[in-house]
Amino acid sequence: MTAEESFNYLYVTLPAQVSGSNLEMINILTPILNVDDNDLKRYERLQKDIMRKKMARMRETEQQRLQRLQKDRERKKLSRQNETYEQRQRRLEKDRIRIQQRRALESDEERKRRLEKNRLSKRNARIKENPRYNS
Repeated sequence: MTAEESFNYLYVTLPAQVSGSNLEMINILTPILNVDDNDLKRYERLQKDIMRKKMARMRETEQQRLQRLQKDRERKKLSRQNETYEQRQRRLEKDRIRIQQRRALESDEERKRRLEKNRLSKRNARIKENPRYNS
């Protein structure tokens, strides 16, 4: 199978101004990779699921929210305990990339705030660990 055969094509016709007040229709060929009915149904189900979850979150009380977040934390902790070395490396690499992207976009003011917050939390952790302060 050649590269051309692996595409399904969707023709979109858009109006484009060609000369002065003349309008001419231009066909734009947009390749769509292997789209079938199952993909469309799966996409629609995902969209409905996302909307259902958004609506449920809007209706939930603060107590329900805290319970949901606690369950999420426990599920995450359990999945991390069961992950393989390769899965862990992949997850950490994705985290590093996400953090680098976020830091690349932050302003100087945001950077100063983040560093100050880190400094304070490290200081608080040292104080907490030091037996002199625990009375």
